[in-house]
Amino acid sequence: MNHRRAIIAVLSFCCATSAGAQVFNTRAAADYSAANNGDAVLVMQNGQIIFEEYQNGYNQALPHLLASGTKSFNCAIAVKAQEENLVDLDEPVANVIHKWRTSSSSPSPQVDWKSNITARQLLSLSSGLASDGQDGVLQPVVDTYQQAILDRSSFAPGQVFIYTSNTFQAWSAYFQLKTGGTLAQDGTVNGGVDPYAYLTQKIFQPLGITATVTHDIAGHPQMAGGVFMKARDWLRFGQMISQGGTWNGTRILDQNKLRECITYNNPALASYGLSFWNNRSMATTLQLGTDEIPPGVIVNGTAQIMPDAPLDTFMAAGAMNQRLYIIPSLSLVVLRFGDGGDWSDNEFLKRLLNGNKPVVPAVQYQDMWWAGLAENGWGMSITQHGEALFGALYVYDSAGKPRWYVLPGGRWNANFSEFTGDLYQPTGSPYANYDTSRFVPGGGVGSATLTFRDGNAATLRYTIGGISGSKSIKRQSFADGDASASLTDLWWGGASQNGWGISLTQQGNQVFGVWYTYDDQGKTTWFVMPGGTFSGDQFNGALYSTIGSPWLGSDYDVSKFAVAVAGSLSLAFNSARTAATMSYSANGISGSKAIERQPF
Repeated sequence: MNHRRAIIAVLSFCCATSAGAQVFNTRAAADYSAANNGDAVLVMQNGQIIFEEYQNGYNQALPHLLASGTKSFNCAIAVKAQEENLVDLDEPVANVIHKWRTSSSSPSPQVDWKSNITARQLLSLSSGLASDGQDGVLQPVVDTYQQAILDRSSFAPGQVFIYTSNTFQAWSAYFQLKTGGTLAQDGTVNGGVDPYAYLTQKIFQPLGITATVTHDIAGHPQMAGGVFMKARDWLRFGQMISQGGTWNGTRILDQNKLRECITYNNPALASYGLSFWNNRSMATTLQLGTDEIPPGVIVNGTAQIMPDAPLDTFMAAGAMNQRLYIIPSLSLVVLRFGDGGDWSDNEFLKRLLNGNKPVVPAVQYQDMWWAGLAENGWGMSITQHGEALFGALYVYDSAGKPRWYVLPGGRWNANFSEFTGDLYQPTGSPYANYDTSRFVPGGGVGSATLTFRDGNAATLRYTIGGISGSKSIKRQSFADGDASASLTDLWWGGASQNGWGISLTQQGNQVFGVWYTYDDQGKTTWFVMPGGTFSGDQFNGALYSTIGSPWLGSDYDVSKFAVAVAGSLSLAFNSARTAATMSYSANGISGSKAIERQPF
């Protein structure tokens, strides 16, 4: 069978968004807030406040404690600090917190784990640091930097979600050390740039925001939960985030780096990005009894925080039910202050949105896409769940080796004709001996926009590593039938094997699969099964490896495309076709994996 196209997908990234006519019921939402110890509700659309109410005697002139709503400011700090080359989110924090380094005199597993923690893992609460000690947010009773630095590491980084102030205070200590601070033997930090002062100068002042923060006994700012701010000021911060980092025509934060705060694929808990909560399902990453998550995150047994809100909804959230909701697809920013009581994010937004579920695209774009025979050998897969798209590019690097980039989600325009999102290229461990602890999603390497001219043709525009280009792509037909057949989906090995998977497209009685994984150096690579035969509930096919023309920065040369037999692939499905055993032989290495459909 002629090799033509492949499919790539990966991990627990997410998601797509929708738009459409909405009639907001601000009164119903405000009444729900007031009945549950609410202090304020403000609603802003397209930069204009359309509703503002202060409740239960709250004085709007008084700054309100944001509690853990403070945490979202840390990603804003990280975005600006990356712009100014002050920090690197993927470097080991042990580079500056020297006490976290492994040494021959201190080789314990906890030290080994801490030596691998990155700044990104601190911001995503996936560092594995324990929730021991006192947070000191309102009572400055401890040196929170010292406590965080001396904290034990209870899990390897990237494995477990632990909602603790220690990780954000460790991030703040890292920031001060990266900006000239010094670390004493007892774990105390002196000097460097105060992160709250940096936040004030670089972000709050350009926005016209006035705020205060509590400090610990050593004078360090409580960046995990100590900021006080008036309602309109927090709303203004949310509007700047909603606008992609701009305010009054001035760029405050880099748009691509800012997008990572929400879209980062957190292997420890999919619904938490870099200091922001998002509305993607956490079902495949949630480990009840192990993950330490705040009360109220799982409502009515669902693994999605706000199932009745658009998928692109994200929020900053704090104790006593402080909330800043941002819904880009509706150009909506919503603030809620509270003083405890019962609370459901889903119920509040459901009432505000008038109970209307978001509209989904009329066209199913799920399929294999390519640029035609003239550029045979590279292509793109699109998997669609409702309004959510998950795309991937499988192309070739400058040496002609197969590499993949993933588009794990993004945003639709108002009429569902254009979809835009970030591209990622993770690293991992070789497929022969996969170790999920070595999986690193990394930061975004660029972005892609799909403009659908109709249901069968699109323009792909991309920027990767500073190189931009565009391609005309179309659906690829490899058998009779469309890609709505039963096996078409993303498949993976579950959270314990996060980082690799197999994408299947079924047309008629044929299945086209791509196994996306990692080579001996931990770089992305892929094998393709362009077809095969069914035997009952089992599908068997030959597995191929490819080489091709460099894809970025040069014209694609189809004459350099070549295919070699790598081995074989067998997929034995259960009767419901919800799970399978994947048995493979690839370049002389054999093995098997249990796989299942991946929700996103």
